[in-house]
Amino acid sequence: MKIAYLILCHKNPNQVQILIDKLNCRNTDFYIHIDKKSKEFDLNKKNNIFILPPERRIDVRWATSSMVSATMELIHFMLERNKVYDYIFLISGQDFPIKTNEEIEKYLTDNLGFNFIEVLPHTHKLYKRYKKRNELYYPCWMQKSSVCAKVLKKLYILLSGGYMHTFVIFKRTYIENITFEFGSQWWCLTYECLLWIANYIDNNQKILKFFENSLTPDECIFQTAFMQSPYKENIHNNITYLEWAENKNNPRVFTAEDYCLLKSSDCLFARKFDIEADKEIIKLLK
Repeated sequence: MKIAYLILCHKNPNQVQILIDKLNCRNTDFYIHIDKKSKEFDLNKKNNIFILPPERRIDVRWATSSMVSATMELIHFMLERNKVYDYIFLISGQDFPIKTNEEIEKYLTDNLGFNFIEVLPHTHKLYKRYKKRNELYYPCWMQKSSVCAKVLKKLYILLSGGYMHTFVIFKRTYIENITFEFGSQWWCLTYECLLWIANYIDNNQKILKFFENSLTPDECIFQTAFMQSPYKENIHNNITYLEWAENKNNPRVFTAEDYCLLKSSDCLFARKFDIEADKEIIKLLK
């Protein structure tokens, strides 16, 4: 079983190094994107660790198309090496495995050919809310994290029909013949499926252009491309465990108190972890 891990990271290089060391085993490679804003991010150099060069790194801003750009750079970086893998994981530097490498490999072997990516059904209670991310045209200044931008964005959403509806006069023109899908940013795909998705996105630049003025496109573009692919029937649920904190835009950070909860999960990975907030849980899982 040949596995590639694509890792997007921006902080805590020590934690990222522990993550790589934990996952490092036979027939495993790592491709690392370090946020352009991050400084002094040193990782051990090994022949199976490939770090995206500085000139190709992206200044990643939360909920913007920069996350898609960083992910696509990492995918292209991997494909340029002409190495074929059975599976490719996209994880963050704040993910951590909750199963052993042997258990991960066995799970993938037992489910060989399936793709692990979350695609929300259109009947899901949040689907209309997620559609709103694409229905409005969000100028780049409105996607910033400043208090002023957040307030104006909220007013814009409310005036255009609220979080679950958009008045026709406000709706953007969608890309023809495409139904947008939504789900978690993190996935595990077969090499053939990811190659198809990468080619699809590369050959449809209008999709990337469209998402420049959407919110959180990293939770849409890969699901949308996947459901256009010939692999869409070979799908299993996402295999990363997380819990959303109430009224928060980010999943909660796990601590040592969550150890038994995490180990009882059927998932392979969990997120998120922060060695500065609680290093004991990482020690326990390691």
